Order: sequence, then structure tokens, then C-alpha cells
Amino acid sequence: MFVQTEAEAWKRFRELVKDGPDLVELSRPDRIPASVTVLPMPRTDVKAYSDQLPLPACPPAGEY
Repeated sequence: MFVQTEAEAWKRFRELVKDGPDLVELSRPDRIPASVTVLPMPRTDVKAYSDQLPLPACPPAGEY
């Protein structure tokens, strides 16, 4: 498992959008959440596992 603090997430965000300085300028560190990345164990049937996870509700195109 990989845990990323808000400060680390902000740093990573800035690295990812370094070619778009306007994005960094318009963003704020408190808007970039901390995150957790969970990696499957070796030999895990990821497809079977993912089929059991509920899908998040997504708004129809254009409704944000």
C-alpha cells in the first residue's frame, strides 16, 4: 500500500502539470487530497476482484 499525504500529493500534482503553469497557479494545495494506493498481492485475480466492486455514479456528459 502506498500512502500519499496532502503535501506529497500537491508536489506530485505540480510535477504532473509542470508544462501547464496556469494549472498550478489556479490550483490550491488544500484542494489536492491525500490518497492511498492499494496494490494487489501477486497472483491475485484482479479481474474477478474488480467485478465485485461497485462502480461510482458518474453524471451524464455535460453535467458537472
